[in-house]
Amino acid sequence: MIRVLVLLLGFSWAGGALAQPSPLVVPAPARECLQSFPIRPGEPLPGGLVDGQGVAMCGGVLIPTTRAAELLQADARERLHIADIELLKVQRQDLQDRLKTQGHPWVHRLIGGAVGVTIGLGVGLVVGAYYTGPGGS
Repeated sequence: MIRVLVLLLGFSWAGGALAQPSPLVVPAPARECLQSFPIRPGEPLPGGLVDGQGVAMCGGVLIPTTRAAELLQADARERLHIADIELLKVQRQDLQDRLKTQGHPWVHRLIGGAVGVTIGLGVGLVVGAYYTGPGGS
């Protein structure tokens, strides 16, 4: 409910900003409104929307404020998802580049393990030779 009130306040404060030409993807039909108009309860309709007799000068669709808020949220979510996908693509490319330059991490673990086993065996053999050698018991 608070979101709707904030949206309504935003529409009322941005009255002049909302009357900007809307970006058209398809050609506008004849006598279609080329602007967005804020309509507030208890106030007269904007001058660019109706003539002196209260007759509409152009055609359009009045969308309830809550539906407009839902559409704006859906658009924002879509843009956020697109940004997330682009970020994931960049991260994936970075990981692929690192994989090409550094190799697989498990290869380094195997090499480290092999070195550890070799050192352990070497130390074990030296200690074993010391205690069981010619001077040992």
